[in-house]
Amino acid sequence: MLSNVWIWVGIGCYVFEFFLYMAFLSLVPLAQGVLICSFSIMTIMIGGRIFFGEKLSRKRVVAGIFIAAGVALVGWS
Repeated sequence: MLSNVWIWVGIGCYVFEFFLYMAFLSLVPLAQGVLICSFSIMTIMIGGRIFFGEKLSRKRVVAGIFIAAGVALVGWS
């Protein structure tokens, strides 16, 4: 498995994303940064549907609505 180049590309992307996330959190208040990043769950779900044709089950849609509502409520207060 370690000879597969895509595994190493994935690991490299994950490490790069980690440092990018830490840099982002150093620039904005922690509460706002975490809220913005938690909203990425919604964008990944929608992107998976658009680009890869993933099925959105009722549970996933309801969970996405709860995530979006939670982000909106915390960001509003």
